[in-house]
Amino acid sequence: MTSQGKERDKKPFISWKSWLIQLAVALLLVGGIILLRDLPQEPADRLRAIDDAFSIIALLYLCIGSLLWVSTTGFFDIFGFAVRRALHALIPGMVRDATGDYYEYQEEHRRKRRERSLKSTFFAGLFLLAVSIVLTVFWYEMYG
Repeated sequence: MTSQGKERDKKPFISWKSWLIQLAVALLLVGGIILLRDLPQEPADRLRAIDDAFSIIALLYLCIGSLLWVSTTGFFDIFGFAVRRALHALIPGMVRDATGDYYEYQEEHRRKRRERSLKSTFFAGLFLLAVSIVLTVFWYEMYG
């Protein structure tokens, strides 16, 4: 097997591994929210509190995951370039501005950018959102 074949075989494992780690951290955060809040005695209110914890972490993960996913495309490079130029104009000796124009800055960052994507946070958020939707539907079927 060639080295490219071995690398190709490792990529799905790494993506599953990072997704499972993201999911484990999310479930710990859900558990933390549940423990920090006083759980009501009524089963309907208890289920709503658990659903709320899943919803909060799901939306947090979706927002952060979306930003990480978009950042791998280079969408935010213009903001980094603008900040670097502004700092160089305000403090000329403190910031080293070796890149010339925006195109050179963008190409430099494209070379430095990691090959792998950061989609696992987004997909963990989608999974938590699906769990939250299932809990909401269950609550409406039982108590609503």
